[in-house]
Amino acid sequence: MKTKGVESVDLIPNMQPLVSDAERRESHRSQFDAQALVAFIVGDELPSKHDFQLIECLDLSGTGFSFYWPAKPLSQRLVVILRKCGGYVSFSAQVMNSRFVNEDHLKQVLVGCRFGRQLAMPINSIVQGMLPVK
Repeated sequence: MKTKGVESVDLIPNMQPLVSDAERRESHRSQFDAQALVAFIVGDELPSKHDFQLIECLDLSGTGFSFYWPAKPLSQRLVVILRKCGGYVSFSAQVMNSRFVNEDHLKQVLVGCRFGRQLAMPINSIVQGMLPVK
């Protein structure tokens, strides 16, 4: 992905897929108690710090993740920031599936994403005060 101001690194998350799945997913996703920051990429510019929103990951694997969003995604590309080994890591991601669901009597969009490349970007200034310290 060519995005202004960011160097792409050809890495995937340091998580091992658990089991092959017969669906479009390349690995089994497990329910995971994790928070992440996401921001959709509109045009060729990276999202600003103020574009990132805190989400709860519904499931997570070595190849992707899913989460609830209040509306249809703004684009098919996004940046995700995850906690990793006491630090943070950012990746590009591609929306692979999005559909309206009724969860807890709220109409939301279930968004399923596939990880792309690891991004070299100033993560600490983005996560400061947004992701709880663990």
